[in-house]
Amino acid sequence: QQENIKASGNGLFIERELYHQEILNGQAQLVPVTEEHPAKVGEHLTIRMVLRSTQDLEFVQLYDQRSAALEPLDFMEQNRYSGNLYYCEVPHDASTCFFIKRLPMGTHVLEYEAVVSQSGSFTNGIATAECAYAPEFRAQSQGKRIRCVKNNE
Repeated sequence: QQENIKASGNGLFIERELYHQEILNGQAQLVPVTEEHPAKVGEHLTIRMVLRSTQDLEFVQLYDQRSAALEPLDFMEQNRYSGNLYYCEVPHDASTCFFIKRLPMGTHVLEYEAVVSQSGSFTNGIATAECAYAPEFRAQSQGKRIRCVKNNE
């Protein structure tokens, strides 16, 4: 079961979290999705992946498996820029793929949005990153479960 998967990495490390987008004290803030603060049907979530590399790498592929309860907001392939990282984001039915031509050493944040489509308890999926031409540089995020509720629950 994916929720039992532990995070691992070798020169490449990835953390993945889901966040609610809420207004707190008049400002938009990201609040983690937790068992006590579940996702709500119809709500937009931010999926954030923090990718760390101990050295410069080329041709890194990152696959983010989404929960069955989440649908991406954007369905078109897009080139994006985050900090000093350029990448191509390609949404699919059950995952979103990121293709990074050059991954500089350091920490990088990749985000995208998804909408909660149904209620229940779901495996959240894992994110896997791998250097295409040096597969010894591989990482996966920890598996988790998320609870999604209807707005009136």
